[in-house]
Amino acid sequence: MIKYVLTASIVRNQAQFCAWLTLLGRIGPQADAELYLPADRCSLVPVRLMKFYYVYILKSLRHDFIYIGFTENLKQRFIEHNSGKSKSTKPYLPYDLIHYEAYKNIKDAKRREEYLKTNRGKTTLETMLKCYFNIK
Repeated sequence: MIKYVLTASIVRNQAQFCAWLTLLGRIGPQADAELYLPADRCSLVPVRLMKFYYVYILKSLRHDFIYIGFTENLKQRFIEHNSGKSKSTKPYLPYDLIHYEAYKNIKDAKRREEYLKTNRGKTTLETMLKCYFNIK
């Protein structure tokens, strides 16, 4: 995703702002491009957003069930789990997000997810979230 910083020095009114929107639409099919109009900048600057990969842990609110997963969009994935769109978690609805970790590298995130799904990883998780699980 690219964010465009649109500055006050090149956009003086709403008509110019609309013209810039049209121009940016021609630059490329940036469906999720966002525009900002800060007063302290002086030119059109493309800014790359940082992309993260998430390893997350869900706890069923009704059952004794923990789910460990991986995603690029944590908010969307959490909504999918709680709306029953995931086969593996549908029987244990609803869920609470109890922990997540963000990684810049997809391989690091997948490695961490795989580790947390092992017996040793579950022990690590219990140690990390000792207070949440009320373990003495």
